[in-house]
Amino acid sequence: MTADEAFPMHVFDAFGVDPSMYPELIGGAVRVIEKRPANGPITVMTAGVSRLPTDSGERVELAVEVLDGQQGAAQVAL
Repeated sequence: MTADEAFPMHVFDAFGVDPSMYPELIGGAVRVIEKRPANGPITVMTAGVSRLPTDSGERVELAVEVLDGQQGAAQVAL
C-alpha cells in the first residue's frame, strides 16, 4: 500500500466494523461511508477527501457522529 492509499484506507479499518458505502459520490470524487460500531453512535465519514488539496498541505478525512435517522444531516455537514 502506498502512502497515498494508507490514510484513506484508515477509514475502512476504523472501529473494527465493516463500512457501508453510500451509492452517491460527493463531487464525483469523495465516497461517503457509514459505520455502526456496537455500543456507539453511527459515524458517517469520508474516504477520498485526503486526495484533495488544502491550503496547509495537510491531508484530512472528515467524520460526523449522529443518531440513527440523522444520516442526511451528516452528509450535509461533511
